[in-house]
Parts: sequence; C-alpha cells; structure tokens
Amino acid sequence: MWASGAWVTGDGPKAIFADAVRWLREREVLLPGVSRLARLVGREREAATQRLWDTLLAALSEQQRRELDALLVVAPGRRVSRLEEWRTGPTRASGPQMVKALSRVAEIIGSGLSRVELDIAVTPRRLAELARYGMGTDVAQLKRHGAERRMATLVATVAQLEASATDDALELLELLWATEPAGKARTAANKETIKKHPRLAKASAMLAVVAQVLLAARTWGEEEDVRVAEVWEAIEARIPREQVRVAVATVTGMLPPPEAMPEGDWRAELAKKSATVVGLCRMLTATITFGANAQGAPVLAAMTALGEQLATEARWSVKNPRIHPQVVTGPWKHLVFGHPARTDGSVDRGAYIVSLLEQFCRHLKHREIYADSSTRYRNPQARLLDGEVWAAVKSDVPSTLGLPEDPDALLAGHVAALDEALRYVGGRLAANADVRVDVAGRSTSPATRRSPSRRRWSICASGWRPCCPGSTSEIRSWR
Repeated sequence: MWASGAWVTGDGPKAIFADAVRWLREREVLLPGVSRLARLVGREREAATQRLWDTLLAALSEQQRRELDALLVVAPGRRVSRLEEWRTGPTRASGPQMVKALSRVAEIIGSGLSRVELDIAVTPRRLAELARYGMGTDVAQLKRHGAERRMATLVATVAQLEASATDDALELLELLWATEPAGKARTAANKETIKKHPRLAKASAMLAVVAQVLLAARTWGEEEDVRVAEVWEAIEARIPREQVRVAVATVTGMLPPPEAMPEGDWRAELAKKSATVVGLCRMLTATITFGANAQGAPVLAAMTALGEQLATEARWSVKNPRIHPQVVTGPWKHLVFGHPARTDGSVDRGAYIVSLLEQFCRHLKHREIYADSSTRYRNPQARLLDGEVWAAVKSDVPSTLGLPEDPDALLAGHVAALDEALRYVGGRLAANADVRVDVAGRSTSPATRRSPSRRRWSICASGWRPCCPGSTSEIRSWR
C-alpha cells in the first residue's frame, strides 16, 4: 500500500506516514514504533524513486542519452547551454518574439527528446515532479547528479519544456492579437469615430427636426394634399435650407448605406496590416499540432490550408481549394468578397488572413481548438485515463486513494448516509418552530442570528460535533 502510494503520487514522507497511520488505525492494527514506521516509509519512498529513475533511463537509447547530456554543455561561441536556452521564454509581446517562440517549439519537437516512449506505468504526477526540479535547477547542479537521476530529470524536463514552450507561444498569440494588430485597429477606428461624432451628432439633430416636420405634415390637411412648398416653409422656419443640405451631405459622407460595411470599421483597418501576421500564419499550424471539436474543426482546416496557401503563388479565389469561403462570416464577408461580391470570385488576401486568424484565436480561447502538447490549451478530455493506460495503474490508484476497486458498495453507503442525514435534518426542521427558511433557501434561527460566528466544530471520538469556544472537554484525540 505504501509502496503504491510512493510510486503513484511521489508524496513526501510526512504525507505517506500519515496515510500509513490512518490505514493501520482503520484496520485496528497495533501500531509499530514511530521510528520503525518512519524507516519503513523512507525505505519505500527511496525504492519508488529509484524505480522511477531506472524506468526512465531504460526508455532511452544510447544516442538519446548522449543528446540529453549535450543539452547541458555550453557550445563554443555561446554563453549558455542549450537547455537554458529552451527554458527561456518570450521576454516581450512582439511579432519577432512570436516567431522566435514558434521556432523554440519547433526546435524542441525536432530534437525528438520531448516525445520519448515512456512506460505507461509512470504517472504524469511523477513526471511533473521531476520536471519542476529540472526547470528550476542550475545546469551545474544537474551535471553533478548520477547518470540515472540526471537522465530521468532531463527526460521529464524536456517533455515539460515542449508543453511550456507551446503554452508560451499560444499565450503570446492571444496577447498579440488583443494588443497589437486587432487592438491598434480598434483604437484607430475608435479615434476616427470620436473625431466624427460632434459633426455627425449636429447633422443628425438637424435631420431629426426635418423628419419631425415631415411626419407632422400628414395632419395639416384632411381634405387636400399638403404642398411641398408648405412643408419647406415649415422646415425653414426652424432651420435654413442651406443648413439642411449641409447636414444631409455630412451624414451621407460619414455613414455608408445600411447594407454596406462601415468604412471606418476596425476590420477594415486591420485588413491593411495583414503583412504583420503572415509569417505567424505560415508557421503556426506547421509547428504546433492542433485538434478541434465540431465547432472549431472548419476553422482549423481553413487555418491549415492558409499556411499552405501562403507558401505558394496560387491565386486567391473562391475556386482555390485552399480558400475556405464558408468560414468567413458576419461583417468580414464585405471585406473579403467585396460588396457587391466580385464577379471574378477573387478574395481580398489581407482581409481573409486576418478574419481567419481572428476566428482561430476565438476558438482557441474557448478550447474549441486545442493543442495536444500544451498544458493550458489542451483538450480537457485528453488526460482521462482509459484503455491500456488505465489498466496499467488501476491496481495502484484505488489503494493509494483508499478506495475499493468496485465503487458500487462505496456509493451505496454514501447514498444511505446522505439520505439518513437529510431525513434527520428534515425532521428537526419540522419540529423546530424557531427555524426560518428565506426565499434564497437559507435557514436561520434565533441562535445563529445572534452569534453566527461563535459556533465551532471539533473532531472527537464519535466524529464531528459542535463545541463551545475555548472548551477543551469536547475535544478528544483519536485512539
């Protein structure tokens, strides 16, 4: 039991010692001496750690061991080792840093060291424990370790480096999209709108007065039609005709027809800056392996085809199989296909690129598109154990967690206990006239209203029970 816990969880000696004491007391086993039990726990932890090192070392070939050791060497002409370079993420949000982050991911994946086939019995928690040590330990300290510990630490560290490098790249992508091209385009469009607002508001107010006069003109004559000259007399009595012409010109000049896309929209500004994200779109899906659910699959397929399209000189047209017009939605259609749509079927290259990148970032944020090697942007269901992986650890996990292999009896016991507690509380509520239940479902009583914070609970021989503050008579130890 203790060996399984040390192997699966990698907990410290205090946690394993406490679990051992609990296990012995539940089974009414006479406790051995504290020092004897501590030595037993320490021996099992050391055996589990050594087994972990041996297992990870056995998964490596001689070539992979030499390559891992080479990560700790400072090459001629460099200031730091290759491992330290991989551990250093982006320092600022910029396009070149995004390309550098993707190059870092490609280099780690290209080494092949981050995807070593490991024994499925090695739990992710043990690998994460080794990786935390390797990510924060000085390279000189890693060199001083023995071959088994050094290789095991490097295997876990490089595997974690691929995930952390992928996270850094995708986090930087979200940040860049929000602050750089999209953010600046929105800011520019908002500034332009603010500049136009005073003139547009004044002109709109004048036209509103004209509209009010026109609507009121219908009630002027009940038996004969109202003449246009009479309407203009009423309008000019409030606003000169020349000012009305100026107001109409101002509104029509600032606002496009209702069916057209606003010229000052931030998307139009963003489409002009597509050159800043071309390199990113070309590298993104080629470097990181993505997956998607039903909502994100069309956008992911279009983004993958976009990377291929950017590497060719093919024509940007709806007839091109690498162009996916069905993923272009909303106001982007006016910019991508024209308004009205172009007769030759051509698409605007810049508008198509940024519209697709915007949708990709949105689906990535909602995890409808995910990266398999990431920790933050991964598929939420990817780490559920099933099949051979679950069969390999099935015997260790229940014993480590103190759970039976068959959960039916345990769940039935919890159901019975919960039902009994609910019936007991329901009976007490019906018998206690002082208890009130408000509209939010909270129960109150005079005692809790007077001193809601003075009621405490302590653990005693019969379980959890209330006691008075400062009272020691109710507190008993487990024996």
